Parts: sequence; structure tokens; C-alpha cells
Amino acid sequence: MSTPATYALETLQSLMVSTLAVDPMFDGSQSANGAAVPILTEAIGDLVTQVGISIGKLGLCLVVRTPLFRFTNNLAPSLDGWALLSVDVFEDVTLNQSTSGTTISALSAAQRVLALAHHLPIGSPNTENNPSKFIGTDTPLQLANDGPPLNYSVLFQAHLTLSTPQP
Repeated sequence: MSTPATYALETLQSLMVSTLAVDPMFDGSQSANGAAVPILTEAIGDLVTQVGISIGKLGLCLVVRTPLFRFTNNLAPSLDGWALLSVDVFEDVTLNQSTSGTTISALSAAQRVLALAHHLPIGSPNTENNPSKFIGTDTPLQLANDGPPLNYSVLFQAHLTLSTPQP
């Protein structure tokens, strides 16, 4: 991981997006219509509108949200903690299961995200300030909304120590 630790949270998000983008379930190889599943982040702005546009076209999209950071011990003078990351799977079931959709169900996509990222290596485990892997949380797959649109959240954490930002 060559990005400075002060940018570690953005790096984790980018790693998740790039991992999902090359998987056959999401790159269009397994889509009935041959289209890649859109993978969005909040960096695009107006995420709610973009999710609506994406599921309006194909019926399915993923949203990788910037990780949150939770201290291991917030009373200690340390930047040691857990980066938390969520991948949301949104589906317009009617459109997605039609001939113009991917026919990949939201639940199948969420399970694939979990299988791909649980224990996904992150950086070098021997490098200070880098986490070694993503780990699913205690309840990593959750139905967030039964629709419309249908929404599953897949939750991960990664241990790391942030560096003090340099002036």
C-alpha cells in the first residue's frame, strides 16, 4: 500500500471498488444483458440520485461507502482503531429480473461481496500502519430495506493505526 496512512481510509474504499469491479459477477460476464454492474461511491456527489439512475437502467447497483473509523480505545493517545466499510447492494427487482436487467439478485450479489472481501488482504501485513485484511463484522450481511429498492448492506472492518498528518 503506497498511499500515506493519512489517506488510508480512501485507499481501503478504492481497494474494495477495484476488487468488485474485476469480479465476473460484477464486470458483466455473468449479467444476462452483458452489462457491468455499476459500482458507486459518495465521491460522485448526490448519491441518492445516482443510485436511482443506475438501478433505473439495469436494476442493480453497488455502493461502496467511505469507511468510518472507530478507536480501539478513544481515551488513549493513539490513532489505533478499526476502519469500517459498507457495501450496499440496491435492486429494482422488477427491472433487474426482466430481459433488460442483469438477473443477478441483490441477495446473490451481497453474498458474493461477502465472499470476495471477507479476509481480503490489504497492503502488507508486515508494514506498520497497514491493516492486513478486511474482516466481516459480527453480522456482516443485513437487509437494510425490503424496497423499493431492495437494499442489502455488507459490513466489513479492518484494523489499522493512522499516522499523524504531516504539516
